[in-house]
Amino acid sequence: MLTMFRARFGFGGTVKNIVAWLGLSLMVVSFVWWQILSIPRPAASVRHTAAPAPFTLVVLDPGHGGQDSGAMCGAIFEKDLTLDIAQRVDRLLQAQGIATLMTRVGDSYVSLADRAAVTMHSTARQAAQVAADAEVGLLALTHLSSRYTGGEIRDEARAVFARTEVPRDFDTIEVPFPERGEPELIRWNAEAVPATGASPPNVPQ
Repeated sequence: MLTMFRARFGFGGTVKNIVAWLGLSLMVVSFVWWQILSIPRPAASVRHTAAPAPFTLVVLDPGHGGQDSGAMCGAIFEKDLTLDIAQRVDRLLQAQGIATLMTRVGDSYVSLADRAAVTMHSTARQAAQVAADAEVGLLALTHLSSRYTGGEIRDEARAVFARTEVPRDFDTIEVPFPERGEPELIRWNAEAVPATGASPPNVPQ
């Protein structure tokens, strides 16, 4: 009887057609979906911004050199001490990935004009402008010409960069870790030196 019903109403053929069309539709959808998934997509780019270096370039200017020995104490010359300190600072800065430039790397004489050309300043005001542009914590002006007083030079520089000091002999600059405050000028107190004839700190015997 079922056979007669299918023959009369064509039910079997209709079901087969529906199943066939559904199967074909699923195949088409699967193929299109696979094609979409197979299209290469550019990976999401993440920009890693490197931390800015504190300075583009640090110029180290060890004083004296060559025939200009600077101060002397026995067999110790100031020119050797300034070069030694500059070389130590140079190594520390380069270890931090900071570019450096030294006005001299050996026992050679560098004229004041050449030093000024390299360091981009020859006056207190120019030095203060360099310090302001570099956003340093403190500017210490040393080795001043005998033609000027410390106060005069300091005031000229402070008009551009307020945090300027002119250390005297045996004064020190205390440079703490950044989180512990700003650099500070420590004045040497002659009265604090014991009466036993002890010399000021950091003076070679």
